[in-house]
Amino acid sequence: MIRCLKATDYIDSEWCENGRGALAACDAYSIRRLEVMPATGKTMPVEYFLKFAVGKTGKLVLTVSCHV
Repeated sequence: MIRCLKATDYIDSEWCENGRGALAACDAYSIRRLEVMPATGKTMPVEYFLKFAVGKTGKLVLTVSCHV
């Protein structure tokens, strides 16, 4: 999914909280795809939101959420 990202998928840069009070500067992206729903066999649009940040150790942090 990450390899599918294009510059036009970029939403904005924002502050994100990790749930433990720490904040990180993130770049947010959105990808929309048609996917087959296993329960019904029907094709539906699915939107994925991906947020990237660089952690204190320099490692890339990725958060993904899915909206059907």
